[in-house]
Amino acid sequence: MSEPTLFQEIYSNYYRTAAKVLSYACTHGGIGSKELERLIKSSLIDANEQRGGRWLEYIAHLTGDYALLFGDEQAERYRTPIQSPPPAVQTLAERQWLCAVLRDPRVRLFLDEPIETPDGVEPLFDADMFVWYDRYSDGDPFTDPGYIERFRTVRTALRERRMLRVDYTDGLGRTAVRTVVPHVLEYSEKDDKFRLITADAPQPQILNLSRMRACSLGAAVPEPELAPSHQNELELLVTGKKSALKDVETEFKDHDLSIEEIGKKQFRVKITYRDVDEPDILFRLLYPLTENGEVRLTGPAPLVLRMQALVPMEMTVTDRNNALERVLLHFSDLHKTAERLDDEGKRYRVRMVYRADDEIEILIRVLSFGSVIRVTEPKRLVDLICERLRLQLLKYDGQ
Repeated sequence: MSEPTLFQEIYSNYYRTAAKVLSYACTHGGIGSKELERLIKSSLIDANEQRGGRWLEYIAHLTGDYALLFGDEQAERYRTPIQSPPPAVQTLAERQWLCAVLRDPRVRLFLDEPIETPDGVEPLFDADMFVWYDRYSDGDPFTDPGYIERFRTVRTALRERRMLRVDYTDGLGRTAVRTVVPHVLEYSEKDDKFRLITADAPQPQILNLSRMRACSLGAAVPEPELAPSHQNELELLVTGKKSALKDVETEFKDHDLSIEEIGKKQFRVKITYRDVDEPDILFRLLYPLTENGEVRLTGPAPLVLRMQALVPMEMTVTDRNNALERVLLHFSDLHKTAERLDDEGKRYRVRMVYRADDEIEILIRVLSFGSVIRVTEPKRLVDLICERLRLQLLKYDGQ
């Protein structure tokens, strides 16, 4: 039995998946093999695990190691000795944390009706306990009724896959009405603002919600633009030994490939992929795929532009004071991988990708972790970190 992947461990995904499966089995008098497969696959975080056979290991754990399900791999239906799902009980610390979170003005953006805090429970922390450095003071007006309405309209467009008609004022004061394809809503800790990332071709747009004067829902997004089944094709130029080509084939073995030799030690590789796989594809291409040659993305042009806007970052995390979990949760908005560097589980290599125009914000977020993080790539970010630390030391020495 292989070890659980790092992300599944850190996010306690194995426990949540097991609870979901056992709760279903308790309330339905068992669970069929197809439903079991669906529940487990829908819980897997890693896309490679979803495509592979890793979900079978969950069944092996539940049926063999822990004896929580009875059946075998050929069973039509599994049963559990557990008679009723265990109730979820909140601890005092969890209730205190909930009280603190409900005092955050941003919470109103996500709640149609306010939630009453438990009587007699003090919040775990207050907003005035935090001192923010490098944060702009002109954050979004989270309590403004108009802003709340526009925020919820944007969320509805994302959830229902609708076009969005936006009356927008840009940074130069120019106002225009545009129709966009919403892709994802992001929060900037540095700016204390929400921003909408669109899926408009050929170049996505970034729209600050505070600059929206009005917005309204439009028609449904044309299916080919967002459907997971929609197929795209990219083209790579592989130069070097045939072993370099073999490395590329191995890396993308979960996709359909076509290979053409176009010159001496040159190969054109075409890869078919789905829309939903684009972040994973770009993440792989931003890091070296082989030591035996060079791999370069040559098309299509919009994909090349999107890749050029991304920056790969690599860091070493020393797991003191639960640092690894804090890093992975803090950077949960970024596509990333993590791997152990030692047998004791004290040092980890974490790779992630960020947009080049977010570099200052990434710098601030990295510095907040202190000495438990050591950034090794990219050099520009390393230089910025060194310069920022040098200026802080000069300020400290001058006091």
